[in-house]
Amino acid sequence: MTAIAPTAGNTASDWAWPLDGGSWGRDPQLSADERVVLAQAGPRLLHSSRLTRAERGALARLLGPLEQARSCLWIPDKAGHHRWVDYQVVGMLLVRTAETGSVWWGWGQSAWTRVIGPDVQEWSRQWPAPASQSCRPRLLAYAYLLGAPVDEALFLRFERLRLARSVFGPEIVDREVDTVYGLLRGWGYRLDTAGNRAVRTLIAHAMLLNRSPLLADMDSALLGRLREAVCSTGRASGDLHSLQRALSALGRCEPPIARNETLLSELRAQRWTDVPTRWAEMVRQWFDTSTLSRNVRMAYRQDLARMGRWLAAEHPQITEPAQ
Repeated sequence: MTAIAPTAGNTASDWAWPLDGGSWGRDPQLSADERVVLAQAGPRLLHSSRLTRAERGALARLLGPLEQARSCLWIPDKAGHHRWVDYQVVGMLLVRTAETGSVWWGWGQSAWTRVIGPDVQEWSRQWPAPASQSCRPRLLAYAYLLGAPVDEALFLRFERLRLARSVFGPEIVDREVDTVYGLLRGWGYRLDTAGNRAVRTLIAHAMLLNRSPLLADMDSALLGRLREAVCSTGRASGDLHSLQRALSALGRCEPPIARNETLLSELRAQRWTDVPTRWAEMVRQWFDTSTLSRNVRMAYRQDLARMGRWLAAEHPQITEPAQ
């Protein structure tokens, strides 16, 4: 019996980008009042909660979008620690604005990378010791929601599943991940292992690259970008094959193609030259439906080809697999 593939998430109306920035003042140039307040606040900027009401009013154009971004973030614990982290993140953006003399709307990719920190060491060098390291992933989340030109390579340096759940919400992220996992488990994949996290991380990475958590928005082009990101780490990931199989079953892309497919086709032709047709058909059907890994299936198929040739040579009276 052929299982019916689940729908790839719900329709596009099920989710929409959480921020509407149509009313934001995106002029990268600071006004005269903003320059004065940033200069007078000085070191207090890093602790933005210490700004006076008048100062916050003068910086309303800058603080408004940041407050909206904060309200969209999913934070598992609403304790004061997280609020303090948000105050520091806002303060860091204000400090860098004062240093550069321009608002983040005009910052390029390199400027954002420097603010977020390409690594922990660079982060520690540019921000004072009291700054919580929890600010670093939160800065990336703010930049992401604000639509900043963030270097996608930065995603590889963070917990991508946590980041995706923060910006999209855990319910929709977990639902779409479970859709993929339901398919993979139905095909016999063992997911209750260390690889469990690897596949989830890949799905979250795809969501972040696509700026959408919906499987229905994913396609072959997105998988290409994800493959480039994984290859840039110097590691090959078989989990990409699993993810592409699932997305293909959901109608989002073509099925994965084996590496060195041309060479493999030539080897297959050589191996199966003298194998009886019915035997070859039976082995091919087993290969396409078995849940064993590809490398194991390739080894077994080679042995089965030898058996087929031996039967044809030594027992020509056997013409059906059932015999």
